[in-house]
Amino acid sequence: MGQFLYCGMSCDFYFCAKFSLITLLIALMLTGFVSGLAMPTLPTLLSAEFVQERATAMGVYNFVRYLGMAAAPMIGSVLYPLGGTALLIGVTAVFVGVVVFATRKLLPLKNKQRA
Repeated sequence: MGQFLYCGMSCDFYFCAKFSLITLLIALMLTGFVSGLAMPTLPTLLSAEFVQERATAMGVYNFVRYLGMAAAPMIGSVLYPLGGTALLIGVTAVFVGVVVFATRKLLPLKNKQRA
């Protein structure tokens, strides 16, 4: 949930910048607060879920995290001239939908393997 709130707050920067600098600063503070709450939660959940494969799980998590940090600005700089902010938000929504769908399909397989 923290990640969705964090993503929503990031999208609010665009809308807050239209009003005033104060609203933009408030949105930035809220994003930092939510980020501070969400960042330590994800590695803790991974460590609790993958006790035997903790190092592998953390390695994959960090790889995907930093790959996204590196790739997102490059992809955004290609998409923004093509369609502006609406295209960026649309592509992000489709990507989140694909990830949620794939996660729902893969999680039952993991639970069946345990049984």
